[in-house]
Amino acid sequence: SSPSSTDCITCSAGYYFSSGSCLDEDGCDVNGGGIAACGNVTNSVCKDEGVNMRTCECDEGYSGIASMILADDKNDFSGTCSDQDGCEVNGGGIAACGNVANSTCTDTGLNNRTCECAVGFSGIAPTAFADDENEFSGICVDDDGCALNGGGIMACGNVNNSVCTENGPGSRICGCAPGYSGIEPTELKDQENDFSGQCVETDGCTLYGGGAAACGNISNSVCTENGVNSRICQCDMRELNLLS
Repeated sequence: SSPSSTDCITCSAGYYFSSGSCLDEDGCDVNGGGIAACGNVTNSVCKDEGVNMRTCECDEGYSGIASMILADDKNDFSGTCSDQDGCEVNGGGIAACGNVANSTCTDTGLNNRTCECAVGFSGIAPTAFADDENEFSGICVDDDGCALNGGGIMACGNVNNSVCTENGPGSRICGCAPGYSGIEPTELKDQENDFSGQCVETDGCTLYGGGAAACGNISNSVCTENGVNSRICQCDMRELNLLS
């Protein structure tokens, strides 16, 4: 039989013959398509770039190999596409969490991260994102640090006779309550709770240096300790008897 009209037609690399013409192949179908079109590099992705060209690069959430343009008859994309730390997207820090002040980011594995308010702040529920998403929004407001762990002395390491004072965003001060001493006032971040020791009752008659100073510097006064956070000041009857 005589040769067909296609017997003498040879299409160039990157083209295939169909309906009497050489048509551009989808470069991402070479070698069976998928990651095989990009050197079988795991977590790679291919994009057809038109006539006899394609681009191979790491998929969203992965990095390690620069984007590479390949002719359709080439397949020298190689290396390792590793999971990115999702908390480094957009420059990291709060930018990874929609630039919400007082937010924090936790990388949660392949192409995922979680954004939430930092310890000591609240207002937005923890939200999981793919690494190419950034929809975290709202306001993280300062918690009352003295309400942590149930409040009261629990906010100060469960030290008896301690007292807590809120100290601004993310911070509180723990110290001994009035009438007690033994631990210096300590500033704590709201995620910390390492206040420890004993707050013991203070002898009120030692205040201001003791003696008459504990009783307003009144001559011939005498001070008597009167229990927790209390003392009694009165005239020294012995002195009065001597003067009478």
